[in-house]
Amino acid sequence: MRLGLDIGSRIISAAILSDGGEFLCLKQASTPADSYLNTLSTISKLIADITAEIPYDDVIGVAVPGFVHEGVAQNSFLDSLNDKHLQADLQASLGRHVVLANSGACFTLWEARHGRAKDVDCVFGMLIDDSSWG
Repeated sequence: MRLGLDIGSRIISAAILSDGGEFLCLKQASTPADSYLNTLSTISKLIADITAEIPYDDVIGVAVPGFVHEGVAQNSFLDSLNDKHLQADLQASLGRHVVLANSGACFTLWEARHGRAKDVDCVFGMLIDDSSWG
């Protein structure tokens, strides 16, 4: 199993997937627009809620809008995330290891492993929403 988060402009989604990539559980909450601390609190509550339903104590993957450099979010359309030590702060609040990656890279990797591109040799993915990532 894997637990992943997607931080979007309007919704933060937490999902637990089977080893084969099937959704086992999905929880969502509105993305706080006002503060970084509220975003951390929302994520912590989502993780508590989803792991109460399906116990999980391994690494959490987080899809972040913008670039991630050494655990710091940069160039995100969510201003509250920019230049924050998101990885360290999430690890401290959740008490477990967290891995961050760009939303477009996460989308492309999932499609390459479990989605429509799983049987091809080369994959290009592009995520277009409030910004574009690939």
